[in-house]
Amino acid sequence: MNETIMAALSDVNGENPINTKAARELELVNDKHARELQEVKARAAESLRGLERECKELRERIMETEIRSREQALEMEKAEVANQLKIANLEREKSSLAVMLRLYEEEKKQNKQITEYEICLLYTSDAADDLLCVDLGGRRIIKK
Repeated sequence: MNETIMAALSDVNGENPINTKAARELELVNDKHARELQEVKARAAESLRGLERECKELRERIMETEIRSREQALEMEKAEVANQLKIANLEREKSSLAVMLRLYEEEKKQNKQITEYEICLLYTSDAADDLLCVDLGGRRIIKK
């Protein structure tokens, strides 16, 4: 029991039975309050541990969400780079086709008389039947 309480309740000549009874009652109340305080502390500690667990879980969820967001951003960036590469390849292919078309047009202008006729092989009996459209090698000349 608290010494101050006992000193305040004690008599000058010794202990008074009334004061002793009051001191015991005070000690019982004091013990009860101490137990209640311990219970409150225990509940508070348990609540604190629960809150700490919840905070940890929330932090983990936030981190997972941030990681997913970063992964999605990287995937989008990767897709954008792939699209840019496709566009660059198509542009290069387009310019190559344009050069080939220009070269073809120039060649076509230079060899205009050759491309106007198609040449195919015939048997000599066919050549005898169609004298006007057959050259000396027995090839039929088809005019377009």
